[in-house]
Amino acid sequence: MAVRLGPFDIQSQFATGGMGEIWRGTHIEQALPVAIKVITGANALMPEYQEEFRREVQAVARLNHPNVVQIFDYGTLPEEVKSLPGNLIPGSPYLVMEYASRGSLATQIDPLNWRDIKNILMSVLGGLSHAHACGLVHRDIKPGNVLLGSHHESPPRIILTDFGVAHAKDAHTRTDAMDFTSRSTEEASGTPRYMAPEQFMGKWRDYGPWTDLYAVGIMAYQLVTGELPFKGGTFMMLAMAHINNPMPALKPRIDVPRGFDEWVSRMTAKAPQDRFRSSADAVWALTQLDDSAILFGELSSVMGQDEDEFDDATDMMPTRVDFALPEALRIFTMSKTAQQQRYPDAPALPITWQEAEPPKAQNNLVGAGLGLFGLRTIPVVDRESIRTSLWESFKRVYMDAKPEALVLRGLAGSGKTRLGNWLCEMLAEIGAAHVLQTTHGEINSPTHGLGWMLTSYFRSAGLNAEDMQARVSAELERFGTPDEYEVRALTEIMRSNMEESDRTSKFVQFTSPDQRYVVIRRVLSRLATTRPVVVFMDDAHFSWDSIEFARHVLDAEGENPIFFVLTVRDEALAERPEENEALSALLARPSSSSVSVDPLSRDHIRQLLQNHLGLPQALAHDVSGRSAGSPLFAVQLVEDWVKRGVLVEDNGALVVKHGETATVPRNLAAVWDSRIEFIVQVFARPGQVSDGKMRLGLDPDKVRQALEVAAALGHDVRLKEWEKVCEALDLTIPTGLINELVRLRLAVEQPNGFAFINNQLRDILVQSSADNDRWKSQNMNSAKALMSLYDPDTPGLAQRVGRHFVEGQAYQLAITCLEEAYQRAHGAPEQRDTAEIVDLLEMAYTSMGMSPTDIRWAELWVRRGIPMVYSENEATFNHGISLLERAEELARESAKPKLLANILRAQAWASVYARRLEHGLTLAQEALELSQAKPHHAASCHRTLGHLHYHKGDFESARSEFEQTIALAPESVHAIWAHTQLGDCAIKEGRLEDAHTILDDAIAKAREASVSMAEAHALESLGTLAYLQNDFESAELRFRESLQIRELLSGDSSLRSRSEELIARTLIARGEISTARPILERLHQRVLAGARSPFTHPADALAAVATAQSDEALFAQTIDAAFQFDRTPDHIELDMLRRLYEFSIQNYLEPNLVDRKFEQLAEIFDLPEEFKTQISELTQTIPSAPPMSESSEILPEVQTLGHIEDSEPDDFEPVQMVNSDALNALAQSSSHFEAFDPDAWSEIPDYESEASEASEVSEVEEEERP
Repeated sequence: MAVRLGPFDIQSQFATGGMGEIWRGTHIEQALPVAIKVITGANALMPEYQEEFRREVQAVARLNHPNVVQIFDYGTLPEEVKSLPGNLIPGSPYLVMEYASRGSLATQIDPLNWRDIKNILMSVLGGLSHAHACGLVHRDIKPGNVLLGSHHESPPRIILTDFGVAHAKDAHTRTDAMDFTSRSTEEASGTPRYMAPEQFMGKWRDYGPWTDLYAVGIMAYQLVTGELPFKGGTFMMLAMAHINNPMPALKPRIDVPRGFDEWVSRMTAKAPQDRFRSSADAVWALTQLDDSAILFGELSSVMGQDEDEFDDATDMMPTRVDFALPEALRIFTMSKTAQQQRYPDAPALPITWQEAEPPKAQNNLVGAGLGLFGLRTIPVVDRESIRTSLWESFKRVYMDAKPEALVLRGLAGSGKTRLGNWLCEMLAEIGAAHVLQTTHGEINSPTHGLGWMLTSYFRSAGLNAEDMQARVSAELERFGTPDEYEVRALTEIMRSNMEESDRTSKFVQFTSPDQRYVVIRRVLSRLATTRPVVVFMDDAHFSWDSIEFARHVLDAEGENPIFFVLTVRDEALAERPEENEALSALLARPSSSSVSVDPLSRDHIRQLLQNHLGLPQALAHDVSGRSAGSPLFAVQLVEDWVKRGVLVEDNGALVVKHGETATVPRNLAAVWDSRIEFIVQVFARPGQVSDGKMRLGLDPDKVRQALEVAAALGHDVRLKEWEKVCEALDLTIPTGLINELVRLRLAVEQPNGFAFINNQLRDILVQSSADNDRWKSQNMNSAKALMSLYDPDTPGLAQRVGRHFVEGQAYQLAITCLEEAYQRAHGAPEQRDTAEIVDLLEMAYTSMGMSPTDIRWAELWVRRGIPMVYSENEATFNHGISLLERAEELARESAKPKLLANILRAQAWASVYARRLEHGLTLAQEALELSQAKPHHAASCHRTLGHLHYHKGDFESARSEFEQTIALAPESVHAIWAHTQLGDCAIKEGRLEDAHTILDDAIAKAREASVSMAEAHALESLGTLAYLQNDFESAELRFRESLQIRELLSGDSSLRSRSEELIARTLIARGEISTARPILERLHQRVLAGARSPFTHPADALAAVATAQSDEALFAQTIDAAFQFDRTPDHIELDMLRRLYEFSIQNYLEPNLVDRKFEQLAEIFDLPEEFKTQISELTQTIPSAPPMSESSEILPEVQTLGHIEDSEPDDFEPVQMVNSDALNALAQSSSHFEAFDPDAWSEIPDYESEASEASEVSEVEEEERP
């Protein structure tokens, strides 16, 4: 007797498991035997058991690998199963999977040789590698869950089964990794004889691939010795043994290769960090064992003992089986190239992605899988050229150990995210990369951005500050002793992403985005020492911060094998100018590129619909014509039809259900709207929903309104907020709505609520609310709910409430909240924190029709303009200057002296970058006159005046201003900086001994006050002092100490460039030209790529290097650029030009080339006659070297100043000695060794809001503390 389950028959029970029974079944059309797993008994209809069963289905349905059990279908039992013997209950869920007739490894009684054991282990590890790449940890690996395939297969496949307790290992699955609770332990689960120590202790935050590898190691020990390493009659005895006892020595009863015992020892190490980090690493290490070097053993049967297994998946008697290595795992037997040896634990990297792409299991059962629709991973169709671009870019990162970025651009639904996920999963599966992922949304969420990426990596969500810090420290210990500052900084970054925080003060006060980026980059750089890191940034068009971080890493020095993959929607990017500009700056880097993800052809859409989604040919033709080439449109439409019952299985084929019409919507938005309407109608009808409970039909409009409220709250919806707003609007959230949203793949679960599956779905609900005139009310009630739920000091609350008031058209309330948010965020780690607030303020001002003469516009322009004048982008800098000038004009017209003083100070600082020093002095002097009543602000003005005088060359006036700064505010950060700048003045005035004393004192004061950036500047000044005294070794040491602080605490690329240039010039002075050249070339490329750094001029030093190495091509490329860095006529360094000319004409370059270049420069810059006369005299008096013949060969590596290192080979023509005095004079040119104030580049001046009555001292003016 049999009962029909779609295309299958269920026939008879043949095994029992922990959750129910396993029955035999048959695929009717093809007469293929299948296994059907069913929940039975009292548990069948209990929601918690059904939820656990659904979790297993979701976990395994995503997997597609020859060594993972294949799932065919999923559903609930019909009433007819009552006619079958046994305990089947109508309505209980079932799962149809492949039938392994040979039984499991637990029943294998014949002895296995080494070849069989190795192939079994590699097969298990191959299946685990796929599962781990998809974000799942099995947690119950044991012989009973390793099936031996079917009799019709030759050779049989090893199949991993029973993912019932699978654990989500990271953010890819958005389940346990997103647990916001503070718990760090859970109830232990698994089979005790094979469980890892962290499982016994329930330390779920420590679960990972290594947890499964421990169980595989125990199983490997058992396979070769015939017994388990730890035995005990109770759970506690086994727990103590696995946690505390060393593994017994491996005494194999069969011949195994030497080194296998060490492999098992590493697999079963007590500490997770001591095991292999991935299954691919374990496979690779296993393949490296020399099978010919035998460790002899005693042959015996090894699997015949009782393992005290908890279930039995078969009743078949096992027979002798020969196991072959699956073709899929042969990539792990490839040899490494020399370049790949830098990653000793990682497997070899295949040449092409076609070789690397893991194989897929084939499901050829006609009509099967309707119940799994939407759970399976849809394969990538076409896109060969884009996949090749992704692979080749990653391969360059792998081989060269240099960072790159690739941006996938296209319209919504074009498949950008799918391509990014394809690359990440493939690289993770073959062990080629560490993969970190983050996504973004129009409204910031705790689960978006760089902070959440780190939270996922450290698995620290929900921890309090102390526990989070301890976890970060423990993780970093894998790479050596962690830096205390770095641990605190990482903790601060992650805490800023949490919904609520226990912080009463910041662990670290970041003063710039780059300071955060340095800390994050250092984490990635450590990871990248073992293999490259891939950072996938989905929907990056919503995040200026993430784009800027990618730019920062690309600009960083050193080996950083980090590959960024970003997806951006072109239509969304057009509406976000800051992100658009940041992306343009990123793509200006030579190590970045973009690829357009164009619509698929109609043929490829048809192929996707027919071959992979099972759509009938005629319907596939119709859909492909309407899809506009969007694979997301095609997938979502078919999924909608399946979920709504429009498509059904009939005689092994998908057909349109009788009485239904498969209407093809006009676009993707209409598909989303249709899916929303379907779920609304589900709850409008009486009946049973996904949690098994019965409910009365609800008002469909009320259900839609509840969903609209969720959309108003943002991309991530917290249940308590949703309930509060709905209560205020007299709405009820239907029981089971979240489960139904998840079941229909419209949302993903989170411990405190849910998140919409994508931003487009949320946009449809927002539009629905607006069309029905509900948007204003829903936002007003959202604002009130948030204020009632949280403490006023909750981070980010004021901005969220302000946004809701803007959308609710309560503009005055919005302005009040946003002003509060701005004051809290001013000086925050992310520049976008304040930029988004300013955007909302501008929206409020415009919407309320605020008068163009209202002084608040001036404040807004200042807030928007100040960050812009610190941009490396020329257009952004100029726009910032323009905004400040508009603000100044309005402030003068409105007679607001306090605001005017703030604006003038900001403009004066910006004048340094614009090289308008006289104008800056005028502005600063007027600001001083307006600030006399406030000593702190007056001190700021004096320091600004001193800075301007210094750069103008009036060192006496500069010294006077700095002394007044100290006198007015001796304990302020301005005074700390003024001390260092007094040392600079002493250097310029030739008082070198005084300079040394002043700078030593300045360093002590900076360290005492924890103003580390001032310490870095003083160290640089000491380096300059040592350089001028020809102590080049000390100079380089000081410059490198300064660079180290700047890299750790600032990361500002302009500051790094400055330090690196000084190091390069010192190397030139020491004769290490070949070492200096690549540094200068890299800095020069940054400038050519558009980086604005008015205090970094590498081109003239690079031109000098070109002359020293007789490189006429490099000289011609750089000499013009040497004098074109925002220089006005009064800043052309005539002395430096003269020195460069002298040096160039004396060394190897053809004199006429040099003369022509300098004549052109004299005309371009309208240089004075004095200079032209000097050049003419030099031409007559300096003896020139003969031009280098084309056949001459120079080895730059051995050419130095004044001597040749080592001895030349016999056939080497000695080179003419370089004039070291001329080169040293050039390197010391005053244009480059003037003291540089990095604070002028990184500090935003203090700004006091006229409207908001801000505190007298801006937060950013406070002492910088690491």
